[in-house]
Amino acid sequence: MDKKIADLITMFEADGSDCMLDHYEKHKAVTCLRQEFDGGGITIPICEQCVAALCHKDWILLFCLECCESMWIYKPQAKHPYLYKNLKDTIMWLHECPNCYKGGTNGKG
Repeated sequence: MDKKIADLITMFEADGSDCMLDHYEKHKAVTCLRQEFDGGGITIPICEQCVAALCHKDWILLFCLECCESMWIYKPQAKHPYLYKNLKDTIMWLHECPNCYKGGTNGKG
């Protein structure tokens, strides 16, 4: 497991929480993804499949800090692969996503 990802993933007691990342079906969380920011931090319950995807170089997680929506990008099939070609991290923390922009949560939509 990549050291950066290992540092972000923290063990927690699985209390029946569901994975908070985007899935077609619900999965039970087995651990948490924790990220600290200047204004605080965020803890996201994640399942085993998400942990595996975060450890795989072909997957990128886009996570919006504004609305907590997430999206997985599979780099080999990405619509605009040049955007992710040299990306070293497997997580992109967004301050705004297309849903936020369209929904007007930022005052622009």
